[in-house]
Order: sequence, then C-alpha cells, then structure tokens
Amino acid sequence: MSFVIRLPLLLSAAVLLAAGCTRAPEPDRRPLRTVTQRLGADAFGLAPAPRAVAQIGEEARPVVVAPTVVLAGDAQAVRMVDGKVRAEIALAPAAAALPDGALTLSYQTIPEVVAHLPAAAAGFAMDRSFQVASGGFTIARTPDDRSRVIVELTPERPLDSSVVNLRLHGILPIRAALESAPFTMPAGGRLELGYGLAQHAGSVAQPRVAFRAVASCDGAADAVLADAVLVDATIAGGEAGARTWHDVTHDLPAPAQCRLRLESRSLTDDDVRGAVWAVPRVVAPLAGEPPAIRNVVVISLDTLRADHLSGYGYGRDTSPRIDEALIARGVRFADASTTFPRTDVAHLSLFSGLTHDAQATLGRLEPGSRAKLLAESLRDAGFETAAYTEDALVAGSFGFWFGFDRFVERAFVERGRGVATFADGARHLAANPDRRSFLFLHTYKTHDPYVSDARSHALFTDPGDPATGFHRRIPPAHRAEVDAYDRTIREADELLGGFLDELERQGLAASTLVVLLSDHGEAFGEHAVARHGTAFHQEQLHVPLVFRGPGIPEDETIDTPVSLVDVAPTILDLLGLAPLPQGMGISLAGALAGDDLEPDRPIFFGWMSNDDRMGMRLGSVKLIDAGGRLALYDLTADPDEVAPRQPGADEVAPLAARLARHREEAAATRSRTAAPDTDGGAAPIPERVEESLRALGYL
Repeated sequence: MSFVIRLPLLLSAAVLLAAGCTRAPEPDRRPLRTVTQRLGADAFGLAPAPRAVAQIGEEARPVVVAPTVVLAGDAQAVRMVDGKVRAEIALAPAAAALPDGALTLSYQTIPEVVAHLPAAAAGFAMDRSFQVASGGFTIARTPDDRSRVIVELTPERPLDSSVVNLRLHGILPIRAALESAPFTMPAGGRLELGYGLAQHAGSVAQPRVAFRAVASCDGAADAVLADAVLVDATIAGGEAGARTWHDVTHDLPAPAQCRLRLESRSLTDDDVRGAVWAVPRVVAPLAGEPPAIRNVVVISLDTLRADHLSGYGYGRDTSPRIDEALIARGVRFADASTTFPRTDVAHLSLFSGLTHDAQATLGRLEPGSRAKLLAESLRDAGFETAAYTEDALVAGSFGFWFGFDRFVERAFVERGRGVATFADGARHLAANPDRRSFLFLHTYKTHDPYVSDARSHALFTDPGDPATGFHRRIPPAHRAEVDAYDRTIREADELLGGFLDELERQGLAASTLVVLLSDHGEAFGEHAVARHGTAFHQEQLHVPLVFRGPGIPEDETIDTPVSLVDVAPTILDLLGLAPLPQGMGISLAGALAGDDLEPDRPIFFGWMSNDDRMGMRLGSVKLIDAGGRLALYDLTADPDEVAPRQPGADEVAPLAARLARHREEAAATRSRTAAPDTDGGAAPIPERVEESLRALGYL
C-alpha cells in the first residue's frame, strides 16, 4: 500500500518539492564571508571566563561577560508540609550583602529511602540535577541577622517526593562598561553585535536596562570615523520581546584600527545583573576560491536503530527519502556503533571524540573542561555555528552549547516533534547565504512515546508485511510498539526529506556536507529489555551513519565497524582542519575515498550498570566484560546474540590486556581533560528541561 505523509506548511512551500529535485551541477560560487575575529573577554582586558554563555528565551550565545552566579547556601532533606517547603538557610559571606532580588532558588526531589540519611542526601545532591524554581517562592530575612534567610517554596505542580534539597544562588553585579583593545577592521568587513537581558529568575522587580555601544575607528584620511553609536536602546524586562536577543550589524570604515565600548546601565536599581553582550564578531569576505565544502550539517534522529531503516535492509518502507536522498547519493556505514546507549553520553562522544569512560562526568561537560568540541573547532575556523535541539538530555546547560554562536532549545512537545527543528535549520541557512555554516539539528521524533500523526496510523499494521520475520524475537506484547515506532521513523524521514529539498532550493546541496546519525537504538524485548541504556545488544548499539556531500562517492556501503567517536575527526579531516586534541576516534575520510579500514580495530562501548562493565568490538567479535566475567559473541554466526561463549584460556589474556590498555588510556584522557575545579554539584536545569526529561521517561 502506498502512503504519503504531507508535511505541515512550516518549512515553506519549497520544502514540498518533489523528491526528484535537480541537483546543482556546479559548486556554489556565491561570495562567502567568514568570521575573522571574535571579541571575547580577553579583547576587553578581562580574565577570560571559561566558555561564558548566557541564555535569553530559548537561545543561548557566548558572551563577553556572563552573570556571575555563586552558591549562596543550601538546605538538605527538607520535608514538605501542606504542599510547601520551608527552610532557614545561612548565606555564604559572598552572598550575604546581596539584595533579595539577586537570589535564585533551585530544588531537587530526593527518594524517601535516603531522606533520613544526611550523608546520602548530600551525595544525592552532588550527582543529580536541580530544577530552577521559576516562581512560587519567597525569601525573607530573619529580623536580627541579614546573613540568614527563610525560604518558602510552593511548587507549581505536585512533586514526586515529599523531601527536597534546596539551593540558593546569588547573581553578582557585572561591569557596567567594557572597552576593547584596538582591533583591525578588514576591507569589506562588518561588525555584528547582540545584546539583551539574560534569565534572572530571582529578580522581584522587572529590570530596565539601557544599552549603548560605541565604535571609535581611525584609518585612512578618507575613512575616519570618530565615534559611531551602534546601539542606543533600553530594554524593560516586563515588555513583550524582552526575552530575546537583539542584533545589530554595522559596516565600519576599513582598513582601520577600531575600539569598541559596551555600556549597560540599570534604570531600576544600582546594579546591573542580567545585561549581557554576545561576543562581538568581525565578519569579512573570504579570500580565494570558495571551498568545495561550504556548509556542514549534522542531523541526529534520536533513538533511531539502524536496522529499522529500509536503506539498512528493513522489510518495511520506513525511510524512502533517506534511502533516495542520502544513502543513494552518499556513503552508508553499515556497522556503526554508539559509545553508550543514552542520549547525553552518546552526543558528548559525538562532539568530543571521547568514549564514555573518558568523559569526566557521563554526558556532561564543565565549562572549565580541557576537552575541545567539534563546534569549537569549526567556530575557530570561521564557521557560523548553530544548533537547534529539543533540550532534555541535549540541553545546553549540560555543556552542549559550547562552541555554538547560537544554541536554540525547543521545549519537548508530544506532537509535532521535529517540525520546528527542521524549520529552524532551513531558516538559518536561508538567513546566512553568504556564510560557512555548521548546523546541528536534533529531534526526539523517534523517541518514546512513539506519537505520530493520525494520517500515519494506517501504516505498518498488516500482520503479513515483510517485517514480521524480523520481529520473530520480539514478544507479542511489544509488537504494537514496534509498529508505532516505525511510523515515527517514516514521519521523521519525511521531515528530513523536506529539509533536504530546502537545501536544493537554496542552491546549497552541492556544497554542503550532510551527516545523518543517531545516538543509540531501541530495544523491544528481544533480550528481555525494553527501551535503551541498560544493555549491550545490537538493537541498542547499532546506529545509522551516512555521509553525503562534495567529494563523497555515491551509493556506496562500508561494512567495517566504526564508532560515533569517528564522526568529528572525519568532518575535520574533510575540511582540512586539525583533529580534536583529545579525540579517541579515527578519521574515516580515507575510507570515504576508497581506502580500506582496519577490520579488527577495537571499538569500545558501555551501558548503564552498577559496576565497571564495558564492551569491545573486534570485527564481528563482540567482547562483554561484566565485572570481570568475559563473554564473546560472534555477530556473523550469531547475529541475534543468543549464544555467547566463554573465551578459552589462550584468549583471555590478550583480550583482558587490550581492555586494560583502553581503561588506562581513558583514565589518562579523563584526568587530562577534566575541569580543574568544580562547584561540587550539577548545575541547575531550567524547568522546561526538567519537564522534557519527565515526558521522555528520564525522570
């Protein structure tokens, strides 16, 4: 039965072009601009804060100075009484003099089983995220001591525990005026500024801030600019549009030496706390011939197991657009593995090139970490870097926004997942036709709960369809879930196809490297486990990986096992850029050019467990180390992984030695890249991120 899903009219009518769009016959030769300089904290004579980022609304950007947040005090294992949480908190000296409006509250529910153990409650607070209280709390000083406050929280919805940990943070004043060192304005260059009011949940009164930016340049006699006012605006926190970035682009005389002065002044109190300036950027024409690869687009379809794509041999027609527009026009890696079947850990492996056990904190990156990310490398090479995600475990506050000029988080929605993500991506490319862009798109479209449009419900319901043989090991209780899952894949495929059509319409397809992948797969009871994260079988580890773009052969398949840690080094190699300094993967660029990969190269992975369990692929052989007990699977002879064997005495020593070497390498990398200091606990997450995590089943 033929069934076509029509996209909502959100990407534009052009997205609905027929699948057979004509490819651009020649490389795109439109003039390109590149970011030649970013004026960060050091350009303004400030000690550079590691990866300073500020979020306004759904979008985060790197900033010259981020509001400084200090831990003001905490209270642990506080009982809820009559729907309220009330506690007295002693303030740290750095926060005692702050006004009440500079204090913010976050909270965390803890299990009753540890509530009566203070040490356990403290340990729980160290390991789990706090939720920012966006409202419903009060702060009062004790009459005779300004260093102590009484906090009362009234949650907006019932909590899943009657015991909570509380944290107060204080927002320190920021410098009202910043002046840069001289910088060179190149010929044809322009200056780009962004500014606004960052999140300031503790403020009682709505802030009102005046922003002013002035450029002073000197150059040739006919191109002298004494003072140019680039920004002169006031933003009131209570006004519509206050929670968004405001952008200014200004052409300055060139060539010239310029200085930039940035000022922010509070009109409602003595101190400025929420005013931020995005890192100013100098943009100029790119010299020489346009590069073959102008843009890089990485698309992550969360929870997409490779063997449920028709282009990977699945019996159902789940991915016709992916098959036609990517696999048939690019290179498919038939045996790609995630490093860890959980969204945050796998995506950190993707961006950092680190295996799970080399990450200082699983799935989290501290601002002070010495690990460099793919987005940071491309940013430093002059790319415009942008990410559009659906938060939850790819939230910026977990470290995923580092390196992106724009990091936009759409809150999780049950229906319509992916639509805004791909629309955002298409709009971004259309708005930056003269830039080299790195674009990361991430959607939970195929993640549980498997929700599809009503028009898709007729798909994949025939008990006699070709996929039934594939489902032979899936318990009957899970087969309806498989059908629903496959329908979400078909809709994700249609959304992705619409985005690729938009690349064609914009004339970017021939000059854009597109990488399609997933973070992990999904289990449906094949090994008595459902969903993902908790086991090592292929249904959770095997992910799609497809490259399409300039210089990439068409309609080719590479069967040699590869890993998500290989993606970043491959992209950087294809662009002629240096590899990530801590990367543990290899470049696949040679394989894309026809070279052979090492067939028995070790590929490492892990999964959630109570002990130090991990696995290793050596070609078709899969080694599982479960707390020192080794088991081997032969994926060629036993693709269903039902007949593990114990290695012989002559096999154990070399296998154990190879695992031990990897653990030593991972530990050394972890030590070398870990942040030199930390505040001793996970950063608080916005309420909408907590809601997304709950909707996806992580909380």
